[in-house]
Amino acid sequence: MKKNIIIYAVALILAVFCTSCSKNTEDVTPDGMKKASSDELAGYSFYVPQDWTVDMQTAATRAYCSKSDISSVSVMAWELEYTDSTVSDWWDVNVKELQQVFPDYSEESIDQTTLDGSQAVRYVYTASSGENKFKFMQTAAVKDGAVYVVTYSALEDVYDSHTEEVYTMLENFRFD
Repeated sequence: MKKNIIIYAVALILAVFCTSCSKNTEDVTPDGMKKASSDELAGYSFYVPQDWTVDMQTAATRAYCSKSDISSVSVMAWELEYTDSTVSDWWDVNVKELQQVFPDYSEESIDQTTLDGSQAVRYVYTASSGENKFKFMQTAAVKDGAVYVVTYSALEDVYDSHTEEVYTMLENFRFD
């Protein structure tokens, strides 16, 4: 009888110890936000404001403000060709493509930042599509052999009205 009690007590202590040390995999959605990323497809968790519309029709995670305000945020990830590639390596290729697509591409700023604790770079630039002038913010980080890029795009005249929301999205971004 004593032996069974001791075995039970040891098993209980081990169970408590193991569950207290395990990683919490439960999704904790920030207040006022909803999850926009797919648990099955994405290697990250991405949250957007409750009133934004999530578009799951593409391979990227994408959400937009409303039908009358086309401001949007998307997240895409690409496997890198070389394991020692950096954000700067990715940007060197990306900026050349942007300059080909947008003849009036104009860089506004490049800043060091973080994305879920990983070193990242934030690129802000403007470009036109048709008669519309857009402003973009791309935040890129390399993690586990892939580059993750969070892109905010908006018409230039409404860009500033969503930057706080975008910074909140970036602060709550999590690699899985």
